[in-house]
Amino acid sequence: MTITAPQDAEARAAVLGTTLVALSAVLWSAAGLFTKAAAVDAWGVIFWRSVFSILPILLYVRWKDGPGQLAQLRRMGPAGWAVVLVGAAATYCFITAFKHTSIANVATFYACTPFLAAAIGWLLFRERTSSLTLLAAAAAFGGVLIMVWGSLGTPNIVGDGLGILMAIGMATLMVLIRRYPKEPMVLAACVSGAITGLLATLFTDPMAASSRDLLILAGFGLAFAAAHIMLTEGARLIPPARTGVVGTLETPLAPVWAWAILSEVPPLTTWIGGGIVLATVVWNLLRER
Repeated sequence: MTITAPQDAEARAAVLGTTLVALSAVLWSAAGLFTKAAAVDAWGVIFWRSVFSILPILLYVRWKDGPGQLAQLRRMGPAGWAVVLVGAAATYCFITAFKHTSIANVATFYACTPFLAAAIGWLLFRERTSSLTLLAAAAAFGGVLIMVWGSLGTPNIVGDGLGILMAIGMATLMVLIRRYPKEPMVLAACVSGAITGLLATLFTDPMAASSRDLLILAGFGLAFAAAHIMLTEGARLIPPARTGVVGTLETPLAPVWAWAILSEVPPLTTWIGGGIVLATVVWNLLRER
């Protein structure tokens, strides 16, 4: 059967969208590597990631939507400012968690955000949630408990706690973005990054970073900006369910990079709990699709 021109264009768009989302997941999965490879504290990482990521994202917004989009910051409502504050707190927890626990644990906690978003949406706005989604959330929570149990009595428990707070913050962001689609959320994320960068100067000396660390953190900031842009563009071209499935690539990749590059081997409880969470996420996304 001959494929018509519209069908051919739709197929190309689907391939491009899937590729962009997959590449964004690969870049996201390297966040722990950048954070642990830089010999600076968490605030130093936060400062330089903000410096090197905000400008590329702002240039993208201006190129994509024109200079009028930047003026929307003056009209940002309470939901937009909530994204700014929650995003700043989640960023701090995310980066700091890598300094105190394994990359695999943080990646797995992040994978739980869709289930947490469903719970937060129900609690705050009474959004309807299916019983199967609640069942999946309970299974993921069980996997998280296994991982946290493995960290009891070790310094990793601090990082695990921050990782869980990060997941709650990211889930809240998902709910706010879905609930208030007219708010300039990309710009709000840039403001959030600017605030965390300014706060970092109160707790650390960014100029103490070595030239090696600056190269690593420049790569981190540019990778973060590229991942954000690729995910934004890719998600426009494919259904949300496919975006979610392809995005789960980040969770198994993160511990693979940590093992291959940093020789970081998580404990058995992380493998068991993380396997439960990943299987639950994939099952839930495929079911929704």
